[in-house]
Amino acid sequence: MIPRARRDFRRLALGCLVPLIVLLLAVPVPGRCAADESEAILQVYRPLLAEYSRLFLKPQPSDPVGFALEKNMFSSALQKLFKAEQRLRNKEGMGRLDFDLFFNAQDECGKPLKILGLAQEKDSYLMTVTNGCKGQKPYVFVLVKESGRWVMDDARYGVDGKIWTLQGILKGK
Repeated sequence: MIPRARRDFRRLALGCLVPLIVLLLAVPVPGRCAADESEAILQVYRPLLAEYSRLFLKPQPSDPVGFALEKNMFSSALQKLFKAEQRLRNKEGMGRLDFDLFFNAQDECGKPLKILGLAQEKDSYLMTVTNGCKGQKPYVFVLVKESGRWVMDDARYGVDGKIWTLQGILKGK
């Protein structure tokens, strides 16, 4: 038979250890979760950009906005801006966006899109991308979490030392 003091110590130890272990398992580890989130984003966007690259590099015209809408890649704010852009094109025959938003170009140079990096910035991720064309600087897609998915909310393009944003272009700014 186990002496009472020993039994009481075991009960106390189990009573403290079990909740402590449960608490430690329930609290997320920030570094690990961010890495997991980054990997999940890359697993979604690498194949999407590879698929779009194959379409863009074919001789027939491609539709970046149609592709992104079909694949649910845009935030609700960006979707609204593209609907306004479409109304402007229908009314005036031309819109504000006159280049391929994924390739940051009007013409292809025979290279697929490539993700160079992904960095967290507050509640968003910045995905740096290159189109592989000589002389073209990498650009950034801003991803936000909406309805549990990471979607494009903006893009930042560097042109002649100035940063242009996709939302700014679509808003006419």
